[in-house]
Amino acid sequence: MEKGEAIFHIPPITYGFEHAAQGFIGLYLHGGSTGPFPTGPDFMQGWGSSGPQGPYRPLSPGGHNLGSVLVDAGSERPGQDINSPGRWQQRGNVTFDLSPSSERQRRTTNPAKSMAQPSKPTNSYTQGHSNYTVATHLTRTAESDAAFLLPHIKTTDHILDVGCGPGTITTGLAKYASEGATVGVDMSGEVLAKAKAVAAEANVPSSGPGSVAFQEANVLEGLPFADDAFDVVFASQVLGHMTPRDVARRALREMRRVLKPGGVLATRDGAEQHFYPRASDLDRLWVGNSARALRKGAPAADDTFESTATSMPALLRSVGFDPDAGKVRIGAGSVVFAGPETRKWLAWRAVGQLTQGDPFHQSWRDAGITEDEIQQTLQAVQKWADTEDAWFAALQCEMLAWK
Repeated sequence: MEKGEAIFHIPPITYGFEHAAQGFIGLYLHGGSTGPFPTGPDFMQGWGSSGPQGPYRPLSPGGHNLGSVLVDAGSERPGQDINSPGRWQQRGNVTFDLSPSSERQRRTTNPAKSMAQPSKPTNSYTQGHSNYTVATHLTRTAESDAAFLLPHIKTTDHILDVGCGPGTITTGLAKYASEGATVGVDMSGEVLAKAKAVAAEANVPSSGPGSVAFQEANVLEGLPFADDAFDVVFASQVLGHMTPRDVARRALREMRRVLKPGGVLATRDGAEQHFYPRASDLDRLWVGNSARALRKGAPAADDTFESTATSMPALLRSVGFDPDAGKVRIGAGSVVFAGPETRKWLAWRAVGQLTQGDPFHQSWRDAGITEDEIQQTLQAVQKWADTEDAWFAALQCEMLAWK
């Protein structure tokens, strides 16, 4: 990839949100600019255990940067600090530590040697992989979305990232397994092409120690790996899209199959989402309609409907993990979006996702959500984006389970 090339094509920005998207798009340009967008820092520069590198500056000193992070977008507004873009990733998780005290058993089997041909997926990700949807996925990093896992990774580990999407987390995990190997799988060949570009731009090798590789596979149809192949299996924002919960149970069972005895499974899924102020009604219009789309239009059983994320402890028990033996850790993280630029960016994304032709829009229509309801949602999103001091928060369920 040449300097100045974008990792993926950002669609033309309309609806008056050009200014909001500039800092975001700048993060995915490398050493130059494309069209009207500002130059941004090298996206794949980051921070390691030795401290920050490049434009990324952790607020917490040293370690694996479990604190909040500010990212300088390198836009035309020098010195303005934003976090992908303007997202304040509040770590400070509250965790009940029930992990095993004994050292994890490990084997040095290279999973690449036992790979079968990848299965051809037939299931689809209903939200799709349009540029608007993937825009959010590209903001995620190992440090922002897998921080709860990082202290448990050894340099010799072989890691599997299930549902890796555009590979920003996967590529980030590879540097923590510098003597091992990391593999990302996804059912979309299109998004895997983006993942390979991300890894190439980061100069991460595709084979050998510290490598990252990507292949097409569907966890619900069987992963193309032998039993007990990986030290670490990770899945971010995957199981929450699997309804009913029996589908998530199937996926967890398959993830456990490829996990080595003593290895750790880590999952992260959104448990709750809220828009403030409440008067925006987006908890009903956006969060509620999105939940309807995930359930494919099926009504919630009652007002106490439990999502896959909030059912994770029970799901892990049901597939063979043992919470009573201290082998399951239940944790919570958060994602917060705040500030005028970020709100405008979120509105830009929402408009794109809910435009006819986008798979996200189609998932709403398939769930029985009318065009009138969609337009009402978009009007509420725009009003929220224009509301001073409005903000959004999501509670993340972060699970660790040892086999």
